[in-house]
Amino acid sequence: MTAWLMVMLTSAYVITTVAMYRSNRQTAQAAQKQAAAAVLQAEAIQKQIEVARLEAEITQKQLDESKRQFKENLRARVAPKLEIVKDRILYLTFHNIGHTIATNLKIEISQPWLECLKTGPFHQSYLQLSKLCEGNQCLLIDAKCTAQICDLFDAESFQKLCEIPLEIKISFTSGKDLYEKVYLPSLSIMKPSVPMLVG
Repeated sequence: MTAWLMVMLTSAYVITTVAMYRSNRQTAQAAQKQAAAAVLQAEAIQKQIEVARLEAEITQKQLDESKRQFKENLRARVAPKLEIVKDRILYLTFHNIGHTIATNLKIEISQPWLECLKTGPFHQSYLQLSKLCEGNQCLLIDAKCTAQICDLFDAESFQKLCEIPLEIKISFTSGKDLYEKVYLPSLSIMKPSVPMLVG
């Protein structure tokens, strides 16, 4: 009787152990599936975060570019322009074609070219251009500052001017930004009745 009781108890223990093992295994498998699902969900969230970050970067770049273009469109723009008046008088004009005042405008003209005006028959032009290059100026929107260069019909003097390279440096501020540019206009292509924008 005791042996039979031991067999029954052992059988019950074995059955209980097997049942617990199966239950634990099922629980572990369910937990494993939940963990795998959690990993997949975390990966999906990570991808969403990455996409959101990339979209934020693109939006920021677009915003920066819009700001840059807006600023570029509104800024002052000063450029030299060679103009012929009355089919013979050549002028050098600096025109603010931008949408903002150009402040601290400084104009530098190559000295050898200016000296050619100084020693030739166009001494008055030398004085005008020299005055234009003195100190800093302010050009309002659509404003100009102009100086006469020479009479194109004085072929000999004009030829001398054409033989010397002309370099014009311009610097000015628009808002808080400084803009600088060098222009190398060619006088030799100027003909009466043909205005020529340079730079």
